[in-house]
Amino acid sequence: MVQIYIYIMDSIENINGKLFHSGSVPWPYWWNKKAYYSEEKSERLKYQKPGKGRIFFGPCKKEMRSEIKDSINKNPSKSFYIVGLSNSNFKPRRIVYFMEIERETTFREAYNDYPKLRGTGVHIKPTEKPNEYTIHHRGKKDVKFKYKHLGVCLNGKSAPHPNNWVKDIAGEKLTYKKLGSDCCFVGSKNSVFFGNKNVKISEAFCKDLKNGNLFKGELDEELVDVNKPIPNPRGNHLVLKRKSASKLLMKLEGLASNI
Repeated sequence: MVQIYIYIMDSIENINGKLFHSGSVPWPYWWNKKAYYSEEKSERLKYQKPGKGRIFFGPCKKEMRSEIKDSINKNPSKSFYIVGLSNSNFKPRRIVYFMEIERETTFREAYNDYPKLRGTGVHIKPTEKPNEYTIHHRGKKDVKFKYKHLGVCLNGKSAPHPNNWVKDIAGEKLTYKKLGSDCCFVGSKNSVFFGNKNVKISEAFCKDLKNGNLFKGELDEELVDVNKPIPNPRGNHLVLKRKSASKLLMKLEGLASNI
């Protein structure tokens, strides 16, 4: 059984006709820090190599992370995937990456188990003493966060989200009931970052997307096309299940065969 979560990446930019990923989510494990911390975007782009291997999905997409975590806990025998599509900054629209979730982990575990990701995929570090943030976690209990921001990492540049990292775990407000979970995901070695491999979203791909369900609202199939693969994408994502998900996965694996 397969379940696929698909979303639009706000971090995609067009740099001289090439697809550029300005953020740290997702983060291919084979990239080094220059892919994020080099001064010029054109220089960073040189280190954003397409390839196949582990991909880390850390902060951001709070509600999607929470939903995936709940789904994994309810259906541990299922295979879960995340797919990122380019935003309207880059046209024709592209399939940027897909990852097979191999492991769900807390940010503490990710910091300790994947040191290479510190400052890129992981931008907070665990502490033994709780910081000042106390929230009501999912309406059940108070949580004091034992994390703090990494601060400056390279060339005087701070790790991502220096002022609002707690929102990745705590939601927009400290009283927000549906909190972003303290969870992140590690993709298997079969995960693929297409990047500048020019993998365009096709009509056939959109046809498969029409079988999905939006996280927020009803999906209007007539609005789904190569220029707008997910209608009303902000704060939203698409979920494919069962045969529809398996069919889309076969297409993705076929596209990845030449990577």
